[in-house]
Amino acid sequence: MASHVERVKALFGQLRTLEGQSSTLQERRELMHKLKIELTNFTTLPPSVEVPDPKECILAREIYEYAVFQSIEEQDIKSFERNYATLNFYYKELKDVLPESSKKNSVLGLYLLYLLSQNKISEFHVELQSIPSSEHGNIYINVPVSLEQYFVDGNYSKVLATKKAPLEAYNFFIEKFIDTVRTEIARSAEVSYKQLSLKDACEVFMIDNVDQLRAFVEHEANYNEEMGESSSVSWVLEDGYLKFISTKKIMYQVLEYAQELQKIA
Repeated sequence: MASHVERVKALFGQLRTLEGQSSTLQERRELMHKLKIELTNFTTLPPSVEVPDPKECILAREIYEYAVFQSIEEQDIKSFERNYATLNFYYKELKDVLPESSKKNSVLGLYLLYLLSQNKISEFHVELQSIPSSEHGNIYINVPVSLEQYFVDGNYSKVLATKKAPLEAYNFFIEKFIDTVRTEIARSAEVSYKQLSLKDACEVFMIDNVDQLRAFVEHEANYNEEMGESSSVSWVLEDGYLKFISTKKIMYQVLEYAQELQKIA
């Protein structure tokens, strides 16, 4: 009779045969849910006080490594945060018990990109300091390290020119970080220009076409509204131009409109 570890390993193998197919994402989501339930039957996993069984812990670690990347495929940042928090315990607290995972640097690189994309710069540096400096040149770690350095140096063109990533999942957070950089460019442009032609705006933001520019402007407006934040820049695509309207100007327009309404009343 197969042991529980072997049964979980078989279920995990079933999930992995479906990877790389977007049509199977829902099925993989359900299998991952089953796997996490099965892991609760492992007797030596954290927070158990028993001596960790390497077979159980290594398999659990592999499953959570897979879960981290699957959450990106699902574009579920909350799920990513939960999966990484669990996985990070295996990396840090069981490092003297388990052999190092071959996927560790790829996961850490992804997490560093997440911190950049969320503008959690302090946490980014804390996490980076926990990674040996000898690993900073690693193909996975180097991506977020370079992007952060470009950003600090104000070399936005290099950030926006970042096209290639060692893993497809990295592009999810790279794109979010690039949107952050574009917002910083907009704040600078708002000081220098009242408006930009759509062609010039696409060049400044390194956006391929007007449709993408419009989508970015709308995304920023919706994001600020959802987060309950007020942006220092209001962007309007009008008459073939991207126009910047400062919040101060908007405030005056609202007051002026209110005064006109009072006159009518």
